[in-house]
Amino acid sequence: MHHFRSLLCWWGLLNKRLLKRPGFWAVLLAVPVLVLVLTLAASRNGGVVRIAVGMEEPASPAARQVAQRLTERESVLETVLCESAEEARTLVETGRADGAWLLPSDLEERFERLTDGEAVPLVTMVVQEDNVLLQLSREKLFAALYPDLSYALFAGFAESELQERSEEEIRKYYGIIHRNSRFVEFAYSDGSPVDPMESSFLVTPVRGILALLILVGALVSAMYFAQEAEAFVWMRRWKRFLLPFLCHLILTLDLAVAVLAALGLSGLVSSWPRELGSMALYCLACAGFAEVLRSILRKPRRLGAALPPVLLAGLALCPIFLNVRRFRMVQFLIPTFLYLHGIRSGEFILYLAGYTVLSWGLGLLLAWTRGTEEPGEA
Repeated sequence: MHHFRSLLCWWGLLNKRLLKRPGFWAVLLAVPVLVLVLTLAASRNGGVVRIAVGMEEPASPAARQVAQRLTERESVLETVLCESAEEARTLVETGRADGAWLLPSDLEERFERLTDGEAVPLVTMVVQEDNVLLQLSREKLFAALYPDLSYALFAGFAESELQERSEEEIRKYYGIIHRNSRFVEFAYSDGSPVDPMESSFLVTPVRGILALLILVGALVSAMYFAQEAEAFVWMRRWKRFLLPFLCHLILTLDLAVAVLAALGLSGLVSSWPRELGSMALYCLACAGFAEVLRSILRKPRRLGAALPPVLLAGLALCPIFLNVRRFRMVQFLIPTFLYLHGIRSGEFILYLAGYTVLSWGLGLLLAWTRGTEEPGEA
């Protein structure tokens, strides 16, 4: 009980020392504010790819419906409805749009000819330079064309097999079949549902970036502790061994509070109990990682030099922007990788727990082996 009270006392003293710094408060407050601004920006219409949608005159009803589907939903693709096909071409030529989709005036006839087996283009695409994002953006165009194309196929089948049916009856039956139909259901690996229309390309990498911030905070704590390690040589050996873990853990937990607030504001939290448990385990793992690195590198200058490679490795190998499936052994050395996968996977939570135990054990072992080298011992 006495040791526990002593630990709490040190916890309060070290945290008080940390919270006295205005710069640290600025970081803690900036995290949720910046994420909130990012979330608000993501809720507005805008994207990384800008497509001009133009209709040839006279604009057909089918072309108007397709244009409406393309412009009614916000996504990574920003679509701009133009008054004419020529205006859409001009936007591409002047660099104000990445591409243009031109809808023909005889789009209904082309749907029918296509269902009859004739190879006829439905849309004309105008680009200055084709790239990966433009190729991916065509999925939205195909989704906008699908309702009319599927009806044309259904109507062709109904007219050939049920010749006595009128167009009103065909549309009625098609509406019954098509109403509320979902061909693809999105779900996380733990079975919880995903609404792809509520996700944003701006908010999606927020969790990974904030998780890296906690890891960087633990490394900064290790760097500062390496500068002041000699100030604690008067302590008993076991306390001196646990003190750096406590310092790293205090900083990571303070950052975790700001990160959890930011995740709540961005709407990325699906289950608070799971979120809190995963975050607590991740903070412990980051503290262990930082202390192992401090025990190996020892000097603050070396720890400072290690910060950029660790940050770059986290951005490249953790599932923040891309899910890299290579370098698995290296990925398992980064606690952020295990945490981001563990949010939806119970298996990776176990990996993260094992990582925490191993990192703390290795950190204490390294501290014990070099204990005789450090001056002073009470």
